[in-house]
Amino acid sequence: MDAATPVIPGLLSLGPRSGYEIKATVDRSTRFFWAAGYGQIYPELSRLEREGLLEGEDASNGARRRRVYRLADAGREAPAEWLVGRTVTIELRDESLLRLLSCAGASPSTSGVRNGARNSWSG
Repeated sequence: MDAATPVIPGLLSLGPRSGYEIKATVDRSTRFFWAAGYGQIYPELSRLEREGLLEGEDASNGARRRRVYRLADAGREAPAEWLVGRTVTIELRDESLLRLLSCAGASPSTSGVRNGARNSWSG
């Protein structure tokens, strides 16, 4: 399951949205605990539309392409099925842990930073 999979049907159950609007809503609401970027959202919208779970409609305005999606009849059960599903994905993002991982390959010029960080962690 793509990270955007549960976000898209859930948001579309509230009403039709474009990919841009889905991303904007994610940025204002779920990104603190469930992020999804354009690189996940747009391919997932296409996949869900191909599978008949979404219906997309061209809503271009001038030269700017825009497609608005809504849940298809076949996709209306997806949010409810996901809510009671047995699979749970737990994802933790912590920049401090990412920095720690990056420390291992750091150049000798940053060894003081590594040692300082190590000393501050050990008290």
